[in-house]
Amino acid sequence: MTAIGEGFRGPDGRVGYLLRQAHQAFRAAAQAELAPLGLTFPQYSVLSVADAEPGLSGAELARDSMLTPQTANEIISLLAAAGLLERWPDAADKRLRRVAVTGAGRDVLSRARPAVHAVERGMTSSLGAADQAVLRGWLTDCARNLTPPPPHVAGNSLGGWVALELAAIRPVASLTLLSPAGLWRGRVPRYTQASLRATRWLSRHAAGALSRLVSYRLGRALVLGQIHGRPFRVSPSYARTAIAAMGTSPGFDATMRATITGYRSGPPIDAPVTVAFGSRDHLLGRRSRQLGELPPGARRAALPHCGHVPMADDPPAVAALIIASAARGRPAGLPHGGGAGREREHEPGPLGARASR
Repeated sequence: MTAIGEGFRGPDGRVGYLLRQAHQAFRAAAQAELAPLGLTFPQYSVLSVADAEPGLSGAELARDSMLTPQTANEIISLLAAAGLLERWPDAADKRLRRVAVTGAGRDVLSRARPAVHAVERGMTSSLGAADQAVLRGWLTDCARNLTPPPPHVAGNSLGGWVALELAAIRPVASLTLLSPAGLWRGRVPRYTQASLRATRWLSRHAAGALSRLVSYRLGRALVLGQIHGRPFRVSPSYARTAIAAMGTSPGFDATMRATITGYRSGPPIDAPVTVAFGSRDHLLGRRSRQLGELPPGARRAALPHCGHVPMADDPPAVAALIIASAARGRPAGLPHGGGAGREREHEPGPLGARASR
């Protein structure tokens, strides 16, 4: 067996392998020190990040602890049951639960940190202070070089709502919302809900007749006029595909139940937002176009002669809107904050060193 320091496990080895080798050695040594305290290394990471950044959601805590959401959720539940973490509903979005370390958790950390720090000092004992600073810089650069810049996100209808939820938990460069769902106050307007359910029923029980009707221009206007501003422009095959999708979608009922209450803003969105409604959108009325939950500074744009699904009505106008919205966003490659727009500092990592992002 090849020993550490020889062949591919030494200075001539691949950087990726050597990083993993160092991390595995550090983790094993740290785990041996944490075991008498009843902690695993992933549990220590979650506690450390939660202590450095109180109030994170489970998804944010998973990301900053470098764990999968499933693993992080299991650890959060275990530590909460042990009284080391506390959870509470987010004030703006009751679906989110915020996490922080309890007094008992800080007591455990006060005993765990010195043990982990001692392992780190042993790992870097052959390096002087200047070399350690260089090493930290190199490791930071390695991670940054492989981290893609935040994306520009666009969404239509329910996709616009999903884009807003995504931007609250992941960095984005810009948001373009095309007739977004969820911007109603209180419960979804009855007209919108009844209209969608009627369209669903017809697409399921009269699909054959509707599919024959859209062979004609006037038929496409009758069938698609509610969601398309220019239904004459779409092809019969496009219309039939839309009918089939509405009639067979397995998630329709669950989505209707989940969207009874509209979008509620959560953590601040650190990205420019542009929202546009088609002038011929007959699905979302005035009550469904309340912008009070959008971030301050959100811009409103117009899509003349377009319906609720504008991409088929005027593709060049939609493309131009998305491009203009993206141009307001953060240029690719520049440093950025998280979805909550915070500068963050936390402890654990491959070296267990403190790192700012």
